[in-house]
Amino acid sequence: MRSVLEIKNVYVKYGNEAVLQNVSFTVEHGDYIGVVGPNGSGKTTMMKALLGLVPVSGGAVIFPDKNLKKENIGYVQQKQGGTDTNFPATVREIVSTGLIVHKKGIKYLTSQDKERVDEILGTLQIKDLQNKKVGHLSGGQYQRMLLARALVNRPGMLILDEPASALDPKIRDDLFLILSELNKNQGITILFVSHDIGSIGKYTNKMLYLDRKVVFFGDYEQFCQSKDMTEYFGYEAQHNFCWRHNHE
Repeated sequence: MRSVLEIKNVYVKYGNEAVLQNVSFTVEHGDYIGVVGPNGSGKTTMMKALLGLVPVSGGAVIFPDKNLKKENIGYVQQKQGGTDTNFPATVREIVSTGLIVHKKGIKYLTSQDKERVDEILGTLQIKDLQNKKVGHLSGGQYQRMLLARALVNRPGMLILDEPASALDPKIRDDLFLILSELNKNQGITILFVSHDIGSIGKYTNKMLYLDRKVVFFGDYEQFCQSKDMTEYFGYEAQHNFCWRHNHE
């Protein structure tokens, strides 16, 4: 597999406080990585650093694959608060901004753009919501809309920051299944930030456990069999993290 993103010895500081320390890992094309760790561990900061949204104090973020650039990464950030029910934009208008923001000069949608919006609305099963006002969406509908906006420009990589945190289990699992299909069928590389290591482990193929530094990076079999991880987390916690054990 070819590398599409390399994080090398990255440090990020807020004032004098080191939020990330000597973080290194490599993302390969087609990876589906669960980014997990306790609150305040630097998960969101790491994603913003690789997107260039926060400055790196040391180290480097490298895109070795010429086909992938920061501009070609779809990003769904944490939802902040509620949505104004009077906000006038429709689902279709919000999804369309995912195309418009990348246009230069006069920004308008071509017929091909409109077809692409139709396609992604259909893929995420929200075409029937296209004329609905954003403020009237349920939590699951809102997250699908944001995912559609991130995907409409055909990104090579998708970063999602706690997109399922406020969803009920059924809607959350539906979202996970959609992402798995996008990863397997379209080859989209995904980094999924979550606090729920058990649920996300059912779908992702690798784990990045951050606690201001890299505690673990690799596949789940490596994690579950690692004596170092048993020592770090304790047997019971590691056993619970290894969701596959529930089926044994």
